[in-house]
Amino acid sequence: MIHERDGEPAVMRQGYIIRFCVCVALLSATAVLTYRLDIAMHANRQRRIDLAEIRHIRYGLLNANVWAERLAPIFSKKIEAFDLTSADKATLRPSVEKMVNRMIVQSGEIMGEQIGKDKALGLFAAPIKQFLTNSLLNTENVRAFVPKLTDTILSELGKPEAKQAMQQSLKRALLANAATSSAEIDMTRYSTTLTKYGCTAADDCQEALSKAINEEESQIGRNAAAILTMAALAFALMLIKRSSILRSEAMVLACICAVLLWAGLRNPMIDIDARIERLSFQLTGEPIEFTNQVLFFQSKSITDVVRLLLETRKPGMVTVGLMVLAFSVIFPVAKLIASTLYCYRVRGLQDSAVVKFFALKSAKWSMADVLVVALFMAYIGFDGVISTQLNQLREAAGGMDVLTTNNTTLQAGFFLFLGFCIAGLLLGQALESSSKKLGI
Repeated sequence: MIHERDGEPAVMRQGYIIRFCVCVALLSATAVLTYRLDIAMHANRQRRIDLAEIRHIRYGLLNANVWAERLAPIFSKKIEAFDLTSADKATLRPSVEKMVNRMIVQSGEIMGEQIGKDKALGLFAAPIKQFLTNSLLNTENVRAFVPKLTDTILSELGKPEAKQAMQQSLKRALLANAATSSAEIDMTRYSTTLTKYGCTAADDCQEALSKAINEEESQIGRNAAAILTMAALAFALMLIKRSSILRSEAMVLACICAVLLWAGLRNPMIDIDARIERLSFQLTGEPIEFTNQVLFFQSKSITDVVRLLLETRKPGMVTVGLMVLAFSVIFPVAKLIASTLYCYRVRGLQDSAVVKFFALKSAKWSMADVLVVALFMAYIGFDGVISTQLNQLREAAGGMDVLTTNNTTLQAGFFLFLGFCIAGLLLGQALESSSKKLGI
């Protein structure tokens, strides 16, 4: 492993050259495709974040302004359909009769006051007031006309012009209330996102983003599968043989590991997405529906998680962040560097205990595989918790048609990091096996 072997048969030498050239070509293709994949995944993650922002529940279901916009046309339609039927007149009659009675009493009091104040009548004011009170303005006499007056008022209310006047009055009151019904919601990010994609309406922006995301996701999946396939093929060509691994072969495989590690650390591993897919119900016979109301969305890579944990500056969180940094970044990088030093005997560092540990033993201690399992279990846990909460929300929404969706998914970054873990274990095992054969 340490030295390239001379004196090999020509056929074996030729086979090695062909195999090595194929692996170098696979490495080059993997590196180029991974770079393009990294760009595509970051761009698509931003699209998903922007789409989740536009669809967030605070701009829809929890926005009083949206409710006012949805309810105003319904009430306006009901106002336009308003008609005073016989049943409505029967319901209104007691109130109208009470109003007429009150008007009769008030009119008698007002006329009596005016006559008493009129100085022109002089001494005749008191007799005139008494005469009117006992005859013309006698409350009991006038109340006999209350039913007839009530019928007249109700008949006038049923005329088209009165109906139109009431409709206009109700509409003005509705519009005035709708104008004053506002919520203090910061729409800056919402507006900025629409402007970013050149959209004037949220629906158009959602449609365009959804289409772009779906198309890019398909391409990302194919590219990630191609990267892992080429890496697996390179390892198969280099390791499935009787002879020990050569240092040139080890370096090619180490470079492939570095590419997979870089892609796994930088790109999203898991998307946590909980939303109300549809909420609909009937209000006065008119349907009201909200769709794609995002409750929670996060898309993070390992480096994002480490940065967020360290930024909290809380001892517990910082400790966890440093542990994740050590086991998922520092250990793997140190292993790749140590593998290079071990293969090429840089200044005799091959015999260093630290180099030997990281090159040959660290795969067992890096805990990268443990991190992968932890991420997968977190995915299952998040998936279960979110699904349970959404089911409870759906059950609690009595009288409403509620469809909740849990779109939590593992992303390509997880599978690339998983590929690195497996590749690192295979490389470490190959180096350790070769060192034992050579008695190093």
